[in-house]
Amino acid sequence: MFNCDYNSQFFYLQKFMEIINSDDIKKFAPIAYLELATKEYPEQEWLIEKLIPAGGITIISGYPGSFKTWFMLDMAIRIAKGEKFLEVFNTTKNKVLYIDEENGERTLQKRIKALTKDKNIPLEFLPFQNFTLSRSDEIIDYCKENEIGLVIMDSLIRIHNFDENSSQDMAKLFKEFKKFKLNNISIVFSHHNRKTGKYNNPREDIRGSSEILAFLDCGLSLRNKNKNQITVYQTKLRTDTEREPFNITIEIEKETEKTKLIFDEELIEKISKPEIAKDLIIKLFSDKKELFRKEVFSLLKNKSIGESSIKEALKELLDDKKIESTPGGNGNTLLYKYVEN
Repeated sequence: MFNCDYNSQFFYLQKFMEIINSDDIKKFAPIAYLELATKEYPEQEWLIEKLIPAGGITIISGYPGSFKTWFMLDMAIRIAKGEKFLEVFNTTKNKVLYIDEENGERTLQKRIKALTKDKNIPLEFLPFQNFTLSRSDEIIDYCKENEIGLVIMDSLIRIHNFDENSSQDMAKLFKEFKKFKLNNISIVFSHHNRKTGKYNNPREDIRGSSEILAFLDCGLSLRNKNKNQITVYQTKLRTDTEREPFNITIEIEKETEKTKLIFDEELIEKISKPEIAKDLIIKLFSDKKELFRKEVFSLLKNKSIGESSIKEALKELLDDKKIESTPGGNGNTLLYKYVEN
């Protein structure tokens, strides 16, 4: 037993209690299936109906010039006012905190004035404050004190010091995001797409580790269709069926610079079977870092994907250097390994 004074003993006891009560150490509390089967859960609540779930973590990803900030600012305004987003989607009114490490006050002011004349909006900004997620507890406390239900962060790369290509680092990062969920605070953040060309499947656009998409409750990918039009793809929705893509036209009045985002048309875009297979294969690697070829076919046999589509998907993933293969040895088929990009 080491010797220390009363204050030191109290300090170490306090730290010990913090560790015991932390999220990292919890007692096992299994739930019986009978209890799970009979438990009644409330209907999913939405910030934007069938587009962005309440209490979840949502990514808005896109290439430079894909109107990500315009999209998020208009979304923030409509949610804060309880108005329909794009005059189509119902919103649930919430106070909003917009953390901005991309644009600054001047740009924010100009864009908001272009989107609305209303100055009395329950919308707060934290621009260029060198915010990082290490201050998540501070922001959560502020949100609880001020009844803020949605925090928007622009953009992901500016609010952390982790390696986006490391699944371990991204797991640590999203542990901070999880704190917001546990306090019933919704998170929406923007993120940049990969620099090296565009993929056929919007799910593959997101830069960094596959852990990012795996952890999310909802993903929206914005792609430029032409100069003033984007296509919105819902790349993930954990609690419901992903909606079909749709177009948004950005209408700007030359004289007043008033800007309006207009729901243009819903698209029925069919993703090819090999593209679906590629997406499913990437998801398999979220649980395992290595898979034998026969395992891939076995795990996808109940997904209505034919062998030819799986073969084509594996070839494309190898060509894109998203996976690599080595001989399995001992008579086994090829062994595939996921390559972090």
